[in-house]
Amino acid sequence: MKKQLTYRQYMFRKKRRRRKLIGFSVFLGILAVGGLIAYAGFTIFKPQLGAVKGLRTDKVTVSTAEISWKKLSGAEGYYVYSRYGAEKFSKVADVTDTSYKFRNLKQATEYTFKVTPYDKEEKNGKNSTVTAFTLPEKPSITLARSRVEGVADIQWQKNESIDSYTLQYKSVFEDDYSNAKTLHFSVDDGSTVQLDELEPDVTYDIRMRCEVEYKGDTLRSGWSYAHVLIYKDEPEEPIITSQKMIALTFDDGPSSGGSSKKIVDILEKYDAKATFFMVGANAEANPKDVKRKAKLGMEIGTHTYDHSHYGDEVTAKDIKKANKAITKITGKAPTAFRSPGGITTDNILSVCKDENTPVYFWSIDTADWQTRDADTTYKRVVRNAEDGDIVLMHEIYDSTADALEKIVKRLQKDGFKLVTCSQLIKAKTGESPKAGVEYFSGK
Repeated sequence: MKKQLTYRQYMFRKKRRRRKLIGFSVFLGILAVGGLIAYAGFTIFKPQLGAVKGLRTDKVTVSTAEISWKKLSGAEGYYVYSRYGAEKFSKVADVTDTSYKFRNLKQATEYTFKVTPYDKEEKNGKNSTVTAFTLPEKPSITLARSRVEGVADIQWQKNESIDSYTLQYKSVFEDDYSNAKTLHFSVDDGSTVQLDELEPDVTYDIRMRCEVEYKGDTLRSGWSYAHVLIYKDEPEEPIITSQKMIALTFDDGPSSGGSSKKIVDILEKYDAKATFFMVGANAEANPKDVKRKAKLGMEIGTHTYDHSHYGDEVTAKDIKKANKAITKITGKAPTAFRSPGGITTDNILSVCKDENTPVYFWSIDTADWQTRDADTTYKRVVRNAEDGDIVLMHEIYDSTADALEKIVKRLQKDGFKLVTCSQLIKAKTGESPKAGVEYFSGK
């Protein structure tokens, strides 16, 4: 049986329960407010990402630059930007590593690189920047030749991004460039130079580099190299214009087999001259053969660089690349050109005129490429030979080489002097052959 509470006791207990509830509610409220304050404080006062430290540029080349930096605590990754000149920054990468390599940069150009860290919430930190200046490119030497005794003409492609050039030259008999003659000139001085007082019939080594000034330093490219045999003016053997003459010509060589050597051996044996229309790539593969022919007084002509194009397909590059290959080997520019297949166009004549090269067809076609028969080749020459003829043969066939000695002996017996195409035209017309003009014979 429950004991009845007095009214006073009842009210006392009621007030006590109320105080407990209020106290508990206050406690919960304090906890809630504290939690909110703590969360706000964490959010408001959360440490922000700063900037990366140690940002630097490493390994700068003509077209690349590497940058690196120290890892930043709290960074999830890094945005990488670049710009040059007055351009705006362009984002180029998003990386987690602490380095990046820029590629395909412009030569001799100042770049600014920027790195921005970001956290897990992709909020950015502060930016850091660093600059770099790319190196200049090597100069492109487009011509190194000698047409006048003791003089060499050097030409290169002008580089508008640099300030100056350094050119050094020495004879091949010097071991290094320690005593080489050195020339310095501004990019505004042009893109050609003439070297004189050189020793005739000696090959000279030439090297050249580009330079640009940047913040008090001189940045230099690597060296480009060229070689040139200095022309020696030797009096030509007098030619009696009334004498019967014929020009033997050989296409498509030099041959890596024995046919080219055999042909030159025969011509040397009988003191005969000929004109060789060489394929540029074959000449590069057989430089000793080319030099021997030049030394013996044979006329060196070209037949495009790789004989892959005919007629309208022949480009200026086909011709100029072959000329450059020959010039590099002999030190002298070719003096003759023959169109592949004999198909000559106005464009070919125009390019040859610019290259200072006459063009030659033929008046006797042996068709040695077709028959590959020594006896047939012999008969087609000697049965049709007339004063002023230009004979077409190919030096890459053994059958042609086998026929040549009989051809030379018979022609000389019949009173013919065997000369080059240039000698034939000059003797029979009274004028030196003209660049960009095609000659079919000396008749």
